[in-house]
Amino acid sequence: MESKMALNYKCKSQKRSAVEKSMNTFLIIYLGILLFEAVLSTILKYAWQAENKWDEPFYNQKTDQERNSSQNREEELFLKAVSLCHTVQISYDQTDGPGDPFSHANGFTPQMEYYASSPDEKALVEATKRMGVTFIGSRGENMEIKTFGKSEKYKLLHVLEFDADRRRMSVILQKPSGMCL
Repeated sequence: MESKMALNYKCKSQKRSAVEKSMNTFLIIYLGILLFEAVLSTILKYAWQAENKWDEPFYNQKTDQERNSSQNREEELFLKAVSLCHTVQISYDQTDGPGDPFSHANGFTPQMEYYASSPDEKALVEATKRMGVTFIGSRGENMEIKTFGKSEKYKLLHVLEFDADRRRMSVILQKPSGMCL
């Protein structure tokens, strides 16, 4: 027997079969699992990328010793060559201490500005500075760079100027150990 309210209600009743109920339950559970997997994979992605050693695929893992081996030494040697083979001059805006271009190595921190006849030379020296190999300056035949915070001095033996035939400039340098580059 139907109540008065049910008789006046014009919409159809909300009867659902057992199959419809189980399908709706299945869809809700399936969507919940998909949402959980998306959140979990995003969290794991950022956690995985937080460690530098995990940048490589798991099947091609390198040890710390391999990571710091000859490849890095070759890159460092290239950056040193670029930061030493140029005609760039440096202007120091310094109010403390004498006008010695190497005085900042003793604790002063002046602003360095590179000047070059070629914008390419200036750009290369500034790029090596951003990568950790900074040209500090030259005095006479001595050149100084700072490689990842460690100061290195070189003696300039000879400069092979840029010319149209060779299309390059070269320098011959000597380390304090006597080795020529």
